[in-house]
Amino acid sequence: MKKTLIAVLILAQSLLPVFTAFAQEINKKDAEAIKEKPADVEIDLERLKETAYSLVNKGKFKEAYDLLLKDYPENKDDIEVNFLLGMSTFKLRKFDEAIKYYQIILNKDPDAHRVRLELARAYTANGQMNEAKKEFNAVLATNPPQVVGENIKRFLEMIEAQKNWYARVSVGFLSDSNVNAGPVAKSVLILGVPFELSTDTRERSDNGIITSAAFGYILPLSKSFAWQSEFAFNQTAYFRYSEFNSDQYSLSTGPSLKNATWAISMPLLYDYTEIGSDRYSYAYGISPQIQYALTERLILSASWTGQSKYYYTSHDRTGTAWSANGSLRFNISPTMFIQPGYRHTEEDTRKPYLDNKSDAVNIGFYAGLPKDFALYIQPSISWNKYEEKEAAYERARDDIQYVVNVNLSKGIGKGFSAALGYTYTRNDSNLTIYDYKRNQVTFQVSKSF
Repeated sequence: MKKTLIAVLILAQSLLPVFTAFAQEINKKDAEAIKEKPADVEIDLERLKETAYSLVNKGKFKEAYDLLLKDYPENKDDIEVNFLLGMSTFKLRKFDEAIKYYQIILNKDPDAHRVRLELARAYTANGQMNEAKKEFNAVLATNPPQVVGENIKRFLEMIEAQKNWYARVSVGFLSDSNVNAGPVAKSVLILGVPFELSTDTRERSDNGIITSAAFGYILPLSKSFAWQSEFAFNQTAYFRYSEFNSDQYSLSTGPSLKNATWAISMPLLYDYTEIGSDRYSYAYGISPQIQYALTERLILSASWTGQSKYYYTSHDRTGTAWSANGSLRFNISPTMFIQPGYRHTEEDTRKPYLDNKSDAVNIGFYAGLPKDFALYIQPSISWNKYEEKEAAYERARDDIQYVVNVNLSKGIGKGFSAALGYTYTRNDSNLTIYDYKRNQVTFQVSKSF
């Protein structure tokens, strides 16, 4: 399973609501340390801080930041000014600045545990996991309230799970109502003449075993630059119709660049597929990708993939293909999100009747459930148009495909998980031979390392 290049940022975002709970749990001594005011503070400074507090409470972090920064040289030793600047710069995703302001406070008052937690939060969002662990452990050593301590331990476990490599294997059972994507109809019209379809052409059902494995490695070259590689293998082995078995191998490798707000990668791709026991196709290309955090909860993703494809037996399909994808993810909560998306694809082959364009829209919904269950649902619809008609038909192929994916998973412990999946496909084509329905049910057990 591929990991996104912005995983560290998403991890940091998932911690935000619980950090709010941290602030409520911190004892009064720490709160007073933050709000402590010297006796000789000028009235103008008091008004400045009151205005800044009001702006922060209204979510106007840019206005608060600009206001406090204007006279910062005169107020740089004030604890509240630095704390408000730390809060504002964090919300503005200027994590390096937030770290600086929190460190200023801690240099004056090392026992301000609320500030230390905010510093750990900023380190986490900035991808500085070792520094974040150090600050979390420092607060943990002070014997904080139980809720705070438990949350810190959970965060530390999540940080420890972030490593430079990952591996995942899975094996499962597949029930497929239409292994060959055969038509529903028993006969079709070819050149205006009805032809009875053989049982081999019509839909056939079967069960089988599905197996997959993936291994990835991220080589950090600097704080923001890395080289990421992944190898994946997927196999479907039917019990009766082995001619529809598939073995798919994929390899990607390339540079990635990220900061606290965005991540860019440009992997090179290679794919190889066997159908039955025969070589089917291979492809190579490039897939630049970008993810950008518009806000704490809203993440924009976009990618473009261009490939050259070669088919060993269906030579007419050899050619090029490209696709553009975009999606917008809204994190409803740390364990729930909704993600609409759009995809455009074009394929250029050796025969005009195989050249096609497609547009697709989808919307994904994920929800973490009690007892380590998780639910993912994604309906989609695509419109596929072919450039010219095939010789045997009177019109060019034009399909509308409806797909619904549902997946219910549960963590079992020690890296194991189980998942029950269902996929419904309805390909509504103006050519009867391509008009079909398909139901697939899977059950898989996976192990992550």
